Amino acid sequence: MRGYTVKMKAHRIVLLLIFLVVFPSILSAQERRCSICHGKKDFSVKDPSGKTRSLYVNESVLSNSSHGKLACMDCHTDAFEIPHAKKLKKVDCSACHDKRRILEKGPGIDYFQYRESVHAKELKKGNKKAPDCALCHGSHDILSKNDIKSRGYRLNIPDKICGKCHEKALSEYRKSVHGSYTTKGDITPPVCTDCHTEHGIKRTADPTSTIYATNIVEMCVKCHGDYSIMQKYGKKTEEVQTYYESFHGVATKFGEKNIAHCASCHGYHEIRSKEDPLSTINVKNLPVTCGQPKCHPGATANFAKGKVHVNPKSRESGIIFWVAFGFKWLTITVLIVLFAHIFLDFLRKMQEKRKKGI
Repeated sequence: MRGYTVKMKAHRIVLLLIFLVVFPSILSAQERRCSICHGKKDFSVKDPSGKTRSLYVNESVLSNSSHGKLACMDCHTDAFEIPHAKKLKKVDCSACHDKRRILEKGPGIDYFQYRESVHAKELKKGNKKAPDCALCHGSHDILSKNDIKSRGYRLNIPDKICGKCHEKALSEYRKSVHGSYTTKGDITPPVCTDCHTEHGIKRTADPTSTIYATNIVEMCVKCHGDYSIMQKYGKKTEEVQTYYESFHGVATKFGEKNIAHCASCHGYHEIRSKEDPLSTINVKNLPVTCGQPKCHPGATANFAKGKVHVNPKSRESGIIFWVAFGFKWLTITVLIVLFAHIFLDFLRKMQEKRKKGI
């Protein structure tokens, strides 16, 4: 019996070795069969609308992509038999990339976020222009986001991904102070995904969106509250604290959405320096910015005369600094005199009690 068990184990090992040698060969042969058709540059098909769609796959591009080591059938699971069906199933990227699965073939993505995004909801409604995985990341030419040639590389996101659909927003972003830096190759300023997130993009009206009225300040603070980032561009972080201490900031903390936040004054995509004549916070334009119907209608030039992000602790605030300084020491002096009076009064009463022999 023992000898039989040993023989069975040996047979299993042999079968396993055969499988490991033969199966890759089968896949390799299968791949070569795919290229018989898909390796031809003129291989194409017409869709129902009459538009010609290329089915050519550049093997060199595919082999150098992030999926270069995968077989065609790893993604096109219903194409194992050749010839395959005329219409294959849509590739399911979550089979490998879902964080909730155990397969570790690539970066994990929480597909729940994407399913709840505005893009996924539009696809579900039948909007064929709404982006899916392939539209943003590519199909056979997917590269690591750390590769400067990749669509997902940080500096390529505005032009090669988001800007393909959101052309107006891209045009405005490129004119902004953020876009002007990224155009020069600076990777620090925000790109689309820093504000809107990557896969869980939601509408402005959604309370869970990063760009919802009460969430915008928190989003901007990630950069503008970071001293190291602001120091790099010669900016200050005190604007964050002064906003939180202002009427607008206090109201925002209490969840008031119809109140001025960062974007209300500085804009969204086309954020410009205050020295720029076209900036919404330029001195000449402040009356219009502050005079929006939902804010201070009828605002005059006087709105531009005062300081906006006022820090009473800074000498740059002028008379406000001195008023705050004087009030602080007046308060301290009054409290010192008050406590001194109470202490002296207490001593007097103690002395009177001793004299009376109490």
